[in-house]
Amino acid sequence: GLAEFDSKPLPGIDYHLVKQALRQEVITPSADLRAKLASRTYLEAGESLALRSAVLTALVEVAERAGVSTDILDNLYWLNRTICGDERWLCPSCPFEQACAKRTELGRPLELTRYY
Repeated sequence: GLAEFDSKPLPGIDYHLVKQALRQEVITPSADLRAKLASRTYLEAGESLALRSAVLTALVEVAERAGVSTDILDNLYWLNRTICGDERWLCPSCPFEQACAKRTELGRPLELTRYY
C-alpha cells in the first residue's frame, strides 16, 4: 500500500543482466567494446551507459515479443546469475540455453560505480 503504479516496472539493468545479454547476443557490442569485455578492462562511464541502455531496450522488446512482462524477464535473468556466473557457467541448467550464443568469453562489464 505504499505505492501504486500505472504500468509494469522496467527491468533493473545491473551487470548480471548485461553479462547474460552479451553472452546470449541479445545485444552485439562493437569490436572495441567486445575486446574490453573479453580482457576484463574497465569501461568508461559512457560505454557502460550505452551497454545498459541497449540491454534495457532489447529486453523490453524481448518481453513484448515473448508476451511476458518485463518484471518476469528481469527475475528470470536475476535468478540465472548463479548459473551464468562470472567464472563458471552451467549451460545445461540455463533456461536460456537453447537461445544462447554462449559467448562466455565476455565477462561482466567492469566499471567504477558509486550509485549502488
